[in-house]
Amino acid sequence: MNEEKALNDLLNGQAKNELYFITDSDSRPISSSHPESHLWDNGKNPVDQLNHLMKVRTKVLENFSEKNIPMGAPMAKLEEVLVPMYMIHRYQLEGAVKVIGGTYYNYKLRGDVQPTQRVVPRAEQEAALTALINVVNPKNLAFPDHIIAMIPPRPPGNGRSSETFNVRTGANFDPVAPGETIAGAVMSYIFNPQRATRLVQQKALDQSQMGLTDVVNKILEGVSGSTYSNYYYLELKRATEKQLMNALMSLYNSNSASSQARAEALLSLKNIAKRMDPANNDGAADEAHKMYITNLITRFFDNPGDLQVQRALTPPAGSPIGTDLQDWCSFGTNN
Repeated sequence: MNEEKALNDLLNGQAKNELYFITDSDSRPISSSHPESHLWDNGKNPVDQLNHLMKVRTKVLENFSEKNIPMGAPMAKLEEVLVPMYMIHRYQLEGAVKVIGGTYYNYKLRGDVQPTQRVVPRAEQEAALTALINVVNPKNLAFPDHIIAMIPPRPPGNGRSSETFNVRTGANFDPVAPGETIAGAVMSYIFNPQRATRLVQQKALDQSQMGLTDVVNKILEGVSGSTYSNYYYLELKRATEKQLMNALMSLYNSNSASSQARAEALLSLKNIAKRMDPANNDGAADEAHKMYITNLITRFFDNPGDLQVQRALTPPAGSPIGTDLQDWCSFGTNN
């Protein structure tokens, strides 16, 4: 038997069956670009699975009750049960975002039958972006009223831990910060410096493709273009808009991004400032929010390297569960 021929036949057979190999190091980082190679996600298609998980998540939160803890347990302990349910889509987000600015590729050899690399079609990228915008819709960031009402402040001896949300409300349950955490992750994933650079370049190579500015505009349309009568939803919308601003500022300050990606981030911030005119407001909270945004962007233009902005709080512990090796979990990072 010719070992080399046998191995080549095996590889070619796998390629014809669309069975490919992508390394862990090319799958784990948020910056990675293969739309089908991820960790801890589910489903054949990462975007379809994310949309499915969002529906499952809605049902889980609607049915969440005090029956999730034993009789006699502190009601505040419901939060430990709530965390993995609220964050059930956290790894699917990482899979879906890699479709944006992504490339179908293999470690092709000269003369083999593996297909050549190709940029993910625009329709697939737009579907991924739409799914991610849906994730940060205030209706999906909000907790149902009955959950907010049933979780009291933490009792003595039951302080916060790696299995509870990080909050800005002290001992009280925080109905906004977890949504801010998800929004911050989504925006940082989308505007990862390497992904942003790929978006700029794919647009330069093919004008029919989706570019970085196209992404920003679609997010602005989906996030800022919607209005709500529910004031809780409005607060979550404002939190998401702040995280969009933060992500664009981080992109501009990143030496890992191309100069054009940084330039488009700067232009996007300028356009956001125009959109956020405090004079056009729907009340004191809206005026304060717009003043906050425009003031920070103005200060950023004056001295982008020194401006300190409030980042989203980090999420509870992630993968793999039960270890202190935090570098295994990319949620909350931008690698």
